[in-house]
Amino acid sequence: MIEAEIFEQLTNSIKSNRPVALVTVISHAGSTPGKEGSLMVVHKSGESYGSVGGGDLEYTIIKQAISCIDENISSEYDYTLDKTGEIDMACGGSVRIYIKVFPESQKLVIVGAGHIGSQLYKLALTQNFSVTVIDHREEFANRTRYPEATEVIVQDTSSALSEMQINENTYIAIATHSHECDEASLRAAIDSDAAYIGMIGSRKKVAGIKSRLEKDNIKTDSENLFTPMGLDIASVKPEEIALSIMSEILLVKNSGTLRHMRNK
Repeated sequence: MIEAEIFEQLTNSIKSNRPVALVTVISHAGSTPGKEGSLMVVHKSGESYGSVGGGDLEYTIIKQAISCIDENISSEYDYTLDKTGEIDMACGGSVRIYIKVFPESQKLVIVGAGHIGSQLYKLALTQNFSVTVIDHREEFANRTRYPEATEVIVQDTSSALSEMQINENTYIAIATHSHECDEASLRAAIDSDAAYIGMIGSRKKVAGIKSRLEKDNIKTDSENLFTPMGLDIASVKPEEIALSIMSEILLVKNSGTLRHMRNK
């Protein structure tokens, strides 16, 4: 496989927010299957593209790359290829590799592509979030309005959330065009592993939704649920509401406090 194809695989993985590692042979001595400049892309699943020599050496390096992805560590590694080294091979040489990890970035799922969603999208990009936008209205959820989003999903929001892979790197902000859609979206997301689940609304609206959820035996007291979402900066402007929401998300993400810096 030529280098262009390897780098294409790497680029596609990064763009799709899929954790990946790039393995490079940086030096070798003696008789070894991997030569300087050999490249290989490794995914967390163990799937790989390219080669750094094949055989037991490559098998060992793929396992090391997966470990690096899991721990988000980029580092150099040396391997001795003889009966006394880490790899039981008869080559008699040695090889040094560098594993560069490109981790999964934090993912912000914006549920609702209206005024607040569009402002939140802009702020999320400045904070290097991978952004997914969901709305059933194509006139709002489109690439013209959200050109740099990783995904723009035109679908019923609760259905889209139910089908989505959500983990501890996922942050969800619900701000749709209707109370009913907000509630349905919250129902779909509330039991997920998301680090943050926020929903916009007045205290009266939130109390009503929580009451209905609790009647259906859905717990609403989890630490990752923030509703009404956002910090209290006393604003009704969409861009400032979005800023209050992003500030709360960063507070959760970075384990911050609500103290003023001057009081620390």
